Amino acid sequence: MLNKRQHNHKKIKIKYIGHSSYEKQSHRKDSVLGFLRVNFLFTSIIFICYSVGLYINQPELEFLSPIGGASVFGGNIEVQAQEVEVDKCDLIENDVEKYICEVFEDDYEDAMKILSCENKGLSPLAINDANSNGSTDVGIFQINSIHGFTVEEMQDYRANINFAHKLFKRDSWSAWACSHKLNIKSFWE
Repeated sequence: MLNKRQHNHKKIKIKYIGHSSYEKQSHRKDSVLGFLRVNFLFTSIIFICYSVGLYINQPELEFLSPIGGASVFGGNIEVQAQEVEVDKCDLIENDVEKYICEVFEDDYEDAMKILSCENKGLSPLAINDANSNGSTDVGIFQINSIHGFTVEEMQDYRANINFAHKLFKRDSWSAWACSHKLNIKSFWE
């Protein structure tokens, strides 16, 4: 059973096994022809797997050689293809965005839409002190000071994201003005 954060990202591993040049030194002429045949076959298989994969969730291909950097001369070739489920959060390199993905899970895309309006740069130091009621919005999710946190506490991106998730679970996206601007529906609507 898939973790609910895992989506249809596929990774295909292709491994070839053959004889290296030092194993077939005595048959130089046959080795060159074998090398060309094997490499043509391997390249064709890779091309076919990749082409088919483009139509199936755009997989990432990983090529494994039995001997690092060694070329294959003659011999048999074995191709092993294996699909591996990849957590979408593992594909994100930015630490802040990755943490948002891990915390919000299936609601990650909506969270990023909210942030495209609230805090486009994902700055944990962002402060908005222009609220008409005198309150201040702080950090990644622009958490309002009416919740009793200090500026320093809400500038810790993990604490900010965790509290934003708690607010989201309680009130959906209605706590963020941008949800209305972007027409992001609450989960009860």
